[in-house]
Parts: sequence; C-alpha cells; structure tokens
Amino acid sequence: MKHFDRTDMMAGILVIGIGLYFAIGGSAYRMGSLSRMGPGFVPVSLGVLAIILGVAICFAACRTQTGWPQVNWRQVLCVLVSVPVFALLL
Repeated sequence: MKHFDRTDMMAGILVIGIGLYFAIGGSAYRMGSLSRMGPGFVPVSLGVLAIILGVAICFAACRTQTGWPQVNWRQVLCVLVSVPVFALLL
C-alpha cells in the first residue's frame, strides 16, 4: 500500500468539514442571484470553494510519500503549560 502524508490528509479533511458546515448552514438562507445576492450566497460559495480546496489538499497528500512528523514534546509541553500560567497571572 502506498503511504500518504497523514498531516496533509487530516488538514484536507478538516477543510472539507468546515466547508460542508458553511455550505449546509448557508443553504438555509435565500441564495438570490449573482447580480442580487441573498444572505446565503457568500457562505455557500465560500463553503463550496473550501470543499474544492480540501479535496485538492487530499489529492496532494495521496501523491506524497512521507511518514509521521517528528514532535518535540518539550515545546508542546511548554505551550500547553503557558496558557494556564498566563490565566493564573492575569
């Protein structure tokens, strides 16, 4: 089986999900026409563009052959600890 870039695949799936959310949510409003746009025109249009972009990202992820990225756990821990410390100091 051909390996694919998992991080790009997950990013593409996330973009597709966000695009679906806005396309479905915006379809509840009136679309209008291109010359007289309704309130649902922009969310549906941007949702469809996000879906197309997500599919393109997923196809690009299938063509690359990489493994999992290396994670520096010390940096991740510092970022995760800094948020509650900031909240406590605030």
